[in-house]
Amino acid sequence: MTDLVRTIRECVDADLRIVCITC
Repeated sequence: MTDLVRTIRECVDADLRIVCITC
């Protein structure tokens, strides 16, 4: 489950820089 949380957090960071499509 920790991996999922990390992925979501990284997704948010990417959204700020570039649209996250892998979300």
